[in-house]
Amino acid sequence: MASLAEKILLEAAEKDALYKPTYVEKDLDLAFDLGTLLATDPNPLDAQKLRSESREEYLTELARGNTQLLINKLFELPTERVEDVIVAKLPEGTTRLPREKPPPKPKPATRWSEFARQKGIKRRKKEKLVWDETIKDWRPRYGYKRALVEKQKNWVVEVPDGKDPYVDYVGEIKEKKKERVAKNEYQRLRNIARNSKAKVPKNLFPPTENLSKDQVSKAVTLAKTSTASHGKFAGTLKEEKNVRVRKAKRKFESNMGSLKKEKASQLKVLDEMARKKPKLDINQAVNHFIHDEEVKASRNKDKKTPKKLKGKQQSSKRKGGNNKARGKG
Repeated sequence: MASLAEKILLEAAEKDALYKPTYVEKDLDLAFDLGTLLATDPNPLDAQKLRSESREEYLTELARGNTQLLINKLFELPTERVEDVIVAKLPEGTTRLPREKPPPKPKPATRWSEFARQKGIKRRKKEKLVWDETIKDWRPRYGYKRALVEKQKNWVVEVPDGKDPYVDYVGEIKEKKKERVAKNEYQRLRNIARNSKAKVPKNLFPPTENLSKDQVSKAVTLAKTSTASHGKFAGTLKEEKNVRVRKAKRKFESNMGSLKKEKASQLKVLDEMARKKPKLDINQAVNHFIHDEEVKASRNKDKKTPKKLKGKQQSSKRKGGNNKARGKG
């Protein structure tokens, strides 16, 4: 009976030796910054143990004890549940750590996130794999593999009842997908513009089909006025209406303006007139100089190289006579 009790005690002692205690004794309390998960140990190191052969064991034990004290402090913090997981609320950090770049700003909320917050809609975590009844297999919900599965699933498209069998329904599916992608991109850009407080027109993408007469005439007028002659030499179409396009008005200074501004502008003109040295545009002067040099070089080149003669003139010169007809002597 005594041997059995001793055996049980030995096994318990071996188990206790495997697991270190959570309580650590220190002469001086550690300084904690839980916001950055930092623990500072003010206790002096044992110089004799650092120089001995058991240096690594001493440092390992010291690091384990300080880490245990930091974890004990974390368990004293208030907790909350986030997606079926209990987490601790960390306080604001008090230690300023060096950083190469400023911390990233929080992402601005989208229209959907604001709507969900107002209505109290909570985000549910969706599974990555979804069971597909068509292929009788699990397929990914997102990603490029999903597109491969869709391609395998829609290798043939059934023509609906009462529909034209000569219509390209595969092309319709592709067009609908492109429209969805374009819509998502438009919503993303609209969120960016809204967060940057930029004005976004409501009819950013006007319809390209079934346009009204006013829209067509306005588009034609704008296309004409966009030419170099502002539509002066553009032809007219049948039943075309001239739509009046508002142009930017010239702004003139009021006659009853402030005297200080008028005086300053007049003095500026007089100062420019009184200057003896005229204004010199260096870029323009350099361009003129380069142009003159190129013209001179081309003229010298023309003088040095003789002009090539045409076929008849060249043959007549080789013979040594003119090509003109001579009379009988």
